[in-house]
Amino acid sequence: MAFTLGADKLKKILCCVFVLFNLVLYYGFLMPAQQKIVALENRWRAERIEFKQTALYKRVREDLTRFKELLVEKEAVTKEVIGPLSETARQHHLRISTLDSEPARVAEHGQNRITFSLQVTGAYPDIRRFIHAIEIAPSFVIIEDMSLSRSSKEDSPRKLQVRMASYYR
Repeated sequence: MAFTLGADKLKKILCCVFVLFNLVLYYGFLMPAQQKIVALENRWRAERIEFKQTALYKRVREDLTRFKELLVEKEAVTKEVIGPLSETARQHHLRISTLDSEPARVAEHGQNRITFSLQVTGAYPDIRRFIHAIEIAPSFVIIEDMSLSRSSKEDSPRKLQVRMASYYR
């Protein structure tokens, strides 16, 4: 007695085997792989956020370090250049009304350059002695520009606006 299947039964069995094969393939391989992909994507997102925060932290640290360096430079320049200028103005009976400074890096020779401008008010002879004192001072200060003015009153004090530069290491 030979076992024969009818064409309909064979189709049904093959269809069931095919469906079973698809279920095994889906639940055995594809679904775990999809869950793994979702987990990896979530991990990637979290690490990307952490990387951005790390990069931001690094940039903030670099900015803070540069800011501290500028403060140290400005403090050194204040002690070495601006402080003595203020003292010289006081010794020559001049009043400093404004004092602005702007540090800038100079590429050549690794030197720093600071430019500053100040306005002093006083009598003409005192202003002349002040300019002379700046020119013969031991610190290296270059007078880049200056202008002298006075108000319309005859005995009014004169104003000297001076822009200077100094180089330091």
